[in-house]
Amino acid sequence: MIRHIIAFTLTTFISAAAVTAQENPANEWQGLSFGVNVSQLELANRIVFPAPGLHAEPTGNEMGIDLSLEYLASLTPNILAGIELMYAHNVNAPEGITQYNNLNVDVSRWRVDAERSLRLLGKIAVAPSSSSLFYVGAGINKVHFSFRETTLFGVGAGTVYNHADTLTGHIIVAGMDQKVSDNLSLRVEVSHTEINEELYEGSIFSGPTWIDPDVRSVSVGIRYHF
Repeated sequence: MIRHIIAFTLTTFISAAAVTAQENPANEWQGLSFGVNVSQLELANRIVFPAPGLHAEPTGNEMGIDLSLEYLASLTPNILAGIELMYAHNVNAPEGITQYNNLNVDVSRWRVDAERSLRLLGKIAVAPSSSSLFYVGAGINKVHFSFRETTLFGVGAGTVYNHADTLTGHIIVAGMDQKVSDNLSLRVEVSHTEINEELYEGSIFSGPTWIDPDVRSVSVGIRYHF
């Protein structure tokens, strides 16, 4: 996914540079805007345990609604910089089975849900024209996860463990906006959030557990420019 984001970023910036700049198109994009996006998330989770050979990979898709505020300021006639604050709420959660060495021995069932998130980004953008904008951004993303483990094997089969935690990761994004009127634009964006592996001990789950979540998303939306 990171390779796709980098390739997309390079392509959009090269394309932007190839367009003859207008007198000052950045002025058309600077200022405050509010956006609503529909997003599809791909959760690539890896769960491992101290017991050799035990692992689960509950990977799947979620749908989300994103609300964001963004402010851009022009630096040159074609370059802008700014910040964005976004809140996202997601539904549907991927599930996976803990197996032993990929054999047909089911130990437990996992459900991982990235319920909501709050991100803060710094952005740099290129405006080749008053109607088109290409941007990249990087920042932090706080994702609230809910985890559920249901044991399937042994004396405690059927026991359910629920836990929720907010994890902070680093996020990179790339996208483009296209004006459809003086105050409205359409947006397409891809993003990738990298979160460090987290260790849960004690009685939170059936045993000590490392969870390594990874969140990627593609979103489309509309923005109102004040």
